[in-house]
Amino acid sequence: MDLPIAFIEKMKNLLGSESDDFFASLEEPSKKAITVNFSRIDQQTFEQLADFAHSPIDMVSNGYYTEGLKFNEHKLNHLGIIYSQEPSAMLPVEMLDIEPNDYVLDISAAPGGKSIQILEKLQGTGFLLSNEIVYNRAKILYENLTKLGFKNFAITNNSPADFEKTNLLFDKILVDAPCGGEGMIRKNNFDMESFSLSNIETNAKRQLSILNSIKGLLKHGGKLVYSTCTYDIKENEGVIVEFLSQNPDFKLVKPDSNFDRVCIDGIKLDNYNTHFSKRRYPHLHDGEGQFMAILQKDGDEELDTENLEMNNITPVYRKDLHDIERNIKGIVDIKGLNLFKRNETIFVVPDTNLNFGKLNIVSIGTVFGNLSKTDFKINHNFYHTYPDRFVNKYDLDDMQIKKYLHGEEVDISEDISGIVAVTYKGIGLGGGKAVKGRLKNYYPKELRI
Repeated sequence: MDLPIAFIEKMKNLLGSESDDFFASLEEPSKKAITVNFSRIDQQTFEQLADFAHSPIDMVSNGYYTEGLKFNEHKLNHLGIIYSQEPSAMLPVEMLDIEPNDYVLDISAAPGGKSIQILEKLQGTGFLLSNEIVYNRAKILYENLTKLGFKNFAITNNSPADFEKTNLLFDKILVDAPCGGEGMIRKNNFDMESFSLSNIETNAKRQLSILNSIKGLLKHGGKLVYSTCTYDIKENEGVIVEFLSQNPDFKLVKPDSNFDRVCIDGIKLDNYNTHFSKRRYPHLHDGEGQFMAILQKDGDEELDTENLEMNNITPVYRKDLHDIERNIKGIVDIKGLNLFKRNETIFVVPDTNLNFGKLNIVSIGTVFGNLSKTDFKINHNFYHTYPDRFVNKYDLDDMQIKKYLHGEEVDISEDISGIVAVTYKGIGLGGGKAVKGRLKNYYPKELRI
């Protein structure tokens, strides 16, 4: 592998006698892995359906190394049960120590792997605000999170500085900071041609700026995990030292000792406990390069008394509700759902007391459908997420799901007609229309195999 001279020298200084092993590891293939969404499936059913080699990842409660998995074609992917993620990248969320009912912010979230992990751990409780500053990447984030059938999240498209203008408060915050990406060399995500010491300086300033922009959003007593996929001290321990020097109400927390099995200590700098941070290297661990540090805010937790407010998204009022109910009569039960509207799009919004202020909300909760004049079309995400709300449901067998995922019509035996939620082993997959023993396929063309 042809590496920049400056990078080679830096890693030799950083690793010393281990550097030869490190460079040799870069010639080895990357490990493939997944997380499993156990809010949609139980462990026993997952084991029955996982027809590929898989083994648990130490310290990742729902993570598995895999072999022989054709991810894009596998039904577990289409069912919103598995997500492909690099194994080292799973550990920052594990260190965040998500608990039921937590309110969590993922400030630099695309493409979505860590947000998905957070939602998997919340198990339908609490709330996640998943943010991405680049709009095209925010759209990718939306596509990935909605595939997993989660209900309790919002996606925003804002700069970290925009959050300073809000009164939002979170129990946990993940700052997976944009970085030089040196830890991703094996995955071809490292731009070797752009590698320079000046870029590293720029990255470190931006990372510190992100931390300072969102520090006020963390509740007293709350935890923040700062992570990168780079090796450079300036972007890792150096950023932590600078942040702590500017913010004495934060402290660096030592992770649970069990993480010592899968990481090594960070590098000690100055009079700070930066060795409490953790690092991973491909020559020592089954995964790519990763840096992680836990920061905690001093003080007692304050009460959050905000009310739900969203920019350009308003409750559905009587006339629109009447038109929706007329279109879905005998098809879907929407009793008790919080329906909100932006232009023609209708959302099912979870119960939350967040005041989003002027933040640009890409999506919140589940898209129910589109109301055009007086006609209403149910969105795929609602079939996928709320199948039990439908009057008619049809559960596919192993042969039928293959046809359905290819976009084909399916012969059905049950005497049903009209719009149906299509499931597999009771898990929401999509929609269709039953007509005279045939199921017309509503599975979106862009998702089909």
